[in-house]
Amino acid sequence: QMMGDVIIEVTPAGEILRTWKSWSQLDTTKDVICPIEHRREWTHANSISVAPNGDWLVSLRNTSTIVQVNPRSGKLRWRWNGVTSHQHDVNYSSEKTITIFDNGLHRRGIDFSRVIEIDAKTKEVVWEYTDNPPFSFFTVMGGSARVLPNGNVFICETAKGQFFEVTRDKKVVWEYINPFFSENPRLGAGRMNNVYRAHRYGVDYSGLDGRDLNPDNFANLNRLYS
Repeated sequence: QMMGDVIIEVTPAGEILRTWKSWSQLDTTKDVICPIEHRREWTHANSISVAPNGDWLVSLRNTSTIVQVNPRSGKLRWRWNGVTSHQHDVNYSSEKTITIFDNGLHRRGIDFSRVIEIDAKTKEVVWEYTDNPPFSFFTVMGGSARVLPNGNVFICETAKGQFFEVTRDKKVVWEYINPFFSENPRLGAGRMNNVYRAHRYGVDYSGLDGRDLNPDNFANLNRLYS
């Protein structure tokens, strides 16, 4: 047997409104797992977001596929088996474009990550960010990319705990590396500062009201994780 993905929409009170099962709309003969991956699970959904029309936009890692699901009927309204490899964090960046963190694991040739933006209608790549050399920007897991109000793109590179902001002409204008390290014996990877996903909030964000954000307050925590 092999595990599949299920999406469940619930109310704040815990009432189940809708349930979507991946095997009800996808086909194992067409939606094929990467040949290098294990066979314990099929699609491995790793992100879900809401499209402008209310559909669910879902990233399926193991098949390198993105699908848009009509939550009322459960039918696929849109799908893309493009040029990504084990992507994460798929979101509409506008009414017509979608951003994707393309991890690039098991890519033909060298492994490298990139962020791409595609036209949802034509499915063509309209913007892309890679590093130079390409393999200096790479994370085997996680990762995120969000378009900011100023048009720049905020990127989280999970494996190195690195957040940075790039302009549309690919210039890095802001960068931060997570200083908190801890052991991760489950992964057998030694000390790690990885961050699965990051969001950037402006200084006017109401959730920061009344918060003491002095970084010196975290000095003891940093020593604890170091």
